[in-house]
Amino acid sequence: MVQRSRQLLVEMYTRLVADQGALSTLAASEKPLRVFAHDLAALTSSPAEVLGETDEEKKATDQWLDELDGMNGSLESLNKKLESRTFLSGNKPTAADYSLFASLYDVVSTLPAPAQHAHPSLVRYFSHMSHISAGAKLDPPVSPFEPVFDGFPKIERKAEPKKEKKEKKGGDAEAAKKGDVKAAVPEAAAAAAVSEGKGKKEKKEKKPAAPAAPETGPQPSMVDLRVGKIVSIERHPDADALYLEKVDFGEPEGPRQILSGLVKFVPIEEMRDRWVVGVCNLKPASMRGIKSYGMLLCATAKDGKDEGVAPVSPPADSQVGDRVYVEGYEGMEPLEQMNPKRKIFEAIQPKYTTTDAKECAWVGPGPDAPEGEATPRLLRLFSVASTSHARLSVQRHVRSVCLSTMSDVTELRAKYEAAGQSHVFTYWDTLSQEEKDALAQQLRAIDPARMNKVVAQALEADEAAREAKDAKVEPPPVSSMVSTVGDEESAAKYRKIGLDAIGAGQVGVLLLAGGQGTRLGSSAPKGCYDIQLPSHKSLFQLQAERISKLQQLARAHAKREDVVVPWYVMTSGPTRAPTEAFFTEHKFFGLDPANVIFFEQGTLPCISNEGKIMLDDKGKVATAPDGNGGLYAALRAPTSAGKPSVIDDLQRRGIQYLHAYGVDNCLVKVGDPVFLGVCISKKVGAGVKVVKKTDPAESVGVVARKDGAFSVVEYSEIPPALSEARGEDGELLFRAANIANHFYTTEFLANDVPSFEEKMAYHVARKKIPSVDLATGERVKPSSPNGIKLELFIFDVFPFCADLAIHEVERREEFSPLKNASGTASDNPETSRRDLLAQQRRWLQQAGASVADDVDVELSPLVTYAGEGLERAQGRTFAESGNVESL
Repeated sequence: MVQRSRQLLVEMYTRLVADQGALSTLAASEKPLRVFAHDLAALTSSPAEVLGETDEEKKATDQWLDELDGMNGSLESLNKKLESRTFLSGNKPTAADYSLFASLYDVVSTLPAPAQHAHPSLVRYFSHMSHISAGAKLDPPVSPFEPVFDGFPKIERKAEPKKEKKEKKGGDAEAAKKGDVKAAVPEAAAAAAVSEGKGKKEKKEKKPAAPAAPETGPQPSMVDLRVGKIVSIERHPDADALYLEKVDFGEPEGPRQILSGLVKFVPIEEMRDRWVVGVCNLKPASMRGIKSYGMLLCATAKDGKDEGVAPVSPPADSQVGDRVYVEGYEGMEPLEQMNPKRKIFEAIQPKYTTTDAKECAWVGPGPDAPEGEATPRLLRLFSVASTSHARLSVQRHVRSVCLSTMSDVTELRAKYEAAGQSHVFTYWDTLSQEEKDALAQQLRAIDPARMNKVVAQALEADEAAREAKDAKVEPPPVSSMVSTVGDEESAAKYRKIGLDAIGAGQVGVLLLAGGQGTRLGSSAPKGCYDIQLPSHKSLFQLQAERISKLQQLARAHAKREDVVVPWYVMTSGPTRAPTEAFFTEHKFFGLDPANVIFFEQGTLPCISNEGKIMLDDKGKVATAPDGNGGLYAALRAPTSAGKPSVIDDLQRRGIQYLHAYGVDNCLVKVGDPVFLGVCISKKVGAGVKVVKKTDPAESVGVVARKDGAFSVVEYSEIPPALSEARGEDGELLFRAANIANHFYTTEFLANDVPSFEEKMAYHVARKKIPSVDLATGERVKPSSPNGIKLELFIFDVFPFCADLAIHEVERREEFSPLKNASGTASDNPETSRRDLLAQQRRWLQQAGASVADDVDVELSPLVTYAGEGLERAQGRTFAESGNVESL
């Protein structure tokens, strides 16, 4: 049994292992399960998936693995342990779950129905794991296990003892307004009876037992509606439109697994820990290989589900397991399971609705009323936050729509009116529902009051900067500067420190890839650009292969095969889809897709000269990217709907240091160990790599101190006398030219930046912004600047750094920007190609090779990262141009 557990572990985690040879060796071993699982985790790119994410989860995983190695426990004791568990160690399966499932497979999969019914928690767990593990190539192969549901013992829920309730003025209507869910439904009915009886309290006749639901046809009492709470949620692995939820309905077996088609309607963040109402007696249904044991009751907008869907919500004081009744059917027990052949729910569901007060109701006769009666009867325990008269429905498969409710729009209008920005609703009544939803979604993402403050702060800072004549500008302190130019001994020392960190799995790299190649004559993302090397590799490919080589070097340095350098790629909105498509088309250039994380730079509204949010169209706010300094906020936002943020991912992987760089530098040393070593040794939260400025007139910003704080100072801000000043060594005092190459600690990004981010003033760019003329409704393209765009720069954090590591490197080895189109004077594809090939010619010559004149030899980054490993080139003569992929 233990060997079968090892086999399943290898099957389930092989996708995370790059070194399949090492995995095969491990698979053939007979190590104890705990040792086996830890060795397996060390081979994967995500050990947390194997052992658990927190220390508590890892400890629980180890305990279970130790128990499973010599497991002799009974099914009864195991069933008891599983009563309150979905998985053994946390909210996701770990090595412990797969090991337990594999060891039980032969036993549980053959249990007869009576034995299954005697161990409901074990069977529920086993069935869940069988669907997760389905298809694993064991002998025999794992296939989904379907329990025998007929005959499972019914879970009885004892009704709470009824309490006497004093008459309240206003009767049931007043109680309904207060949303008094704690009052049992029979009590609410009694209150209504008192009200109708003109204040006289009538004693209710004691009923010997709850009546059964009428058998004349489908009745609302047949539907088992209960209050639940979502305790975990994730996307269905094989269905883009479905959430996979665990919902606690207070059952001893633990949370139910429910699939709902709400992905395109409700963000996953709004679903987490949400209180819901579930339909709990439907026959389980399989959706894309995973069982669903119920549905969530939802409301559609009044014009149908194409206009929006949202789950109904019980009041705040509801409890898990609270039953929901239709007036007049109080106390009637629902069916244990609705027979799908009788179409019971299909007959009941269309009669659900909401009242003007947004209370859920069922329109139909009472138990003793004539069949034709159609009185709205309240479902007393909850109300729905959706459009008035929205029909309640249960959705399995839905289309992509954003929900903008009447109450939501009213709140939005009030919010924007209070901020003096209500003009954004000027054309609301002329928009289609789809356009309204899109605009409402845009407006919800903006805080207009905060936007007003940001604009005022930016304009004030801009005015102060233009009027400042006596700002004190001085070179950075010598203590912050480290130069490795021509100093290989120092470089080697720092390189070891950096490789130690990379080898320990503590380093990630971040690419600023938001720009398009417009100035290069291309509409594609700039990283797709081919600078006409012999290999015709794109900038993206060059950088990806440098990461692969860096991982190889770090593995050799650390003597371990599980070193991974995750790559975080920040795009803009327009470049995200083409960037992801380019990576997919080129199979991620040999990298594991699980270690390439895409996320988006944010945007900000464009602001008119009068301080108003501008409209790009009648139903769309005019926006612009928030600058490369928007990186800091983007790191904390979900990478996409339902996904964790980059900060979350950094912390999950144990990444302590991050190297950030721009896409347009063909010489960039991605994850440079020397730069990392400099910054780590100085124990700073942030660092910057610079090159030596030699010409005082060069239009490049320099790292300096301005009014006592670190800053990047534009050359125009430095008086000529200072910009030309030189030190005793003959070098310019202001020579630390900024090349957008940065170091951060994860702690700095996660904790320090949020503490001062609001103090970072946005930069103002006065632009000609096409926008809607509110007087005429026409979209106008202005001939002169009519508004401002706001942006942050990545170096705007520098003034808030108590210390900053400034690492000076050789320009010709590390910096050749691509800014301009072919044929221009500088920083173009020709200069990028020239500089890269010249560097690699030097490397070959330093290794003892000869390169003929007029011959261009390109060395793949997979051959060498920074000129190392070229011993085999010694004595060779390269007489033909071409690309070298191996030596």
